[in-house]
Amino acid sequence: MSHRPTDFITRRFKMTQSTGAASARMKHQGTRRLFEYWTDLTGARPAPFRSEVTAANLGRDVAANAFVLENLGDGNIRFRVAGANLRDLFGLDPRGMSALSVFTEDQKPRFRALVEAALDRPCLGLASCVAANPLGDETQLELLLAPLRSDFGEMNRVLGAFHVVGAPPVEQSLRRCRIERAHTLRLEMDGSPELDAPLAGFAEGQTGFAGKPTLTTIEGGGSAQTERRSGHLQVVTEDWPPAG
Repeated sequence: MSHRPTDFITRRFKMTQSTGAASARMKHQGTRRLFEYWTDLTGARPAPFRSEVTAANLGRDVAANAFVLENLGDGNIRFRVAGANLRDLFGLDPRGMSALSVFTEDQKPRFRALVEAALDRPCLGLASCVAANPLGDETQLELLLAPLRSDFGEMNRVLGAFHVVGAPPVEQSLRRCRIERAHTLRLEMDGSPELDAPLAGFAEGQTGFAGKPTLTTIEGGGSAQTERRSGHLQVVTEDWPPAG
């Protein structure tokens, strides 16, 4: 689902505590590094612009496992950028392909729902996946999804990554994935709205970032209660899809 340019309206707020509680749920160092990169880039906004994401700032190791998706609507979610390790992992270049194609048929709706949740709320999606090679040997993967905006302000891009967890290097290309467990890290903001716009005069992938926000994780579902102050960001962790 795409959003109107009025999504440029964001909230400026004071950050609290650290990203440690949220990143503790992430098993792979590369996942944590991508999460920290995204939070650095986001600052006090719901999501950064796609044009602010660069391979140079991601770093070689993180960029090799990263990808960018575009949500065109009605379940049409496409790889627009894919790191070299992903091409080795799945035995093909996924750029231009449907992102649903790397998942088993029964898991495609679940992946689509996680992507759409990341863009609609916005929030982060974190999933534990399993994929097998042609011999049936299974590999554990960790998937992170983080929302991005187009240069027109539409919330329709996703920065993500697949990382192999707790296994030796994959010797054969993997078949499609299934999701074992997924949850969202939901951002909630207070504060005064302020106009936010993309950096003018920059093509995709050319601008850098500055600043380092911090996050607080609240375990449980969306009904979790916490003290709220003006200028506060919290991350509410939910299993996905939510119960009920």
